[in-house]
Amino acid sequence: ESRGQGIEQLKLNVQNILSSGDRRLRMTLIEIAKPYGEPNILAEYIALQLESRVAFRRTMKKAIELAKKGNIKGIKIQIAGRLNGAEIARRPKRSI
Repeated sequence: ESRGQGIEQLKLNVQNILSSGDRRLRMTLIEIAKPYGEPNILAEYIALQLESRVAFRRTMKKAIELAKKGNIKGIKIQIAGRLNGAEIARRPKRSI
């Protein structure tokens, strides 16, 4: 299955769910060539990993690896709070 087919299938599924008999839904989907070069997508990835209870150091390390694959020049990550359920809140930082 090529990438274009996946987008078309997604588009059809969303249209079937959201459109009613008398209204038509028009949407444009754009495939992002390097998704982890986009800061919003990378932040969403980090948030999902932390919500899934993945260790924060592993999450930060993996996010930096993904950002390097996205050919970005640099990245700063700061996570704050009671990480991994610790009683004392921390604010670790990483950057490249």
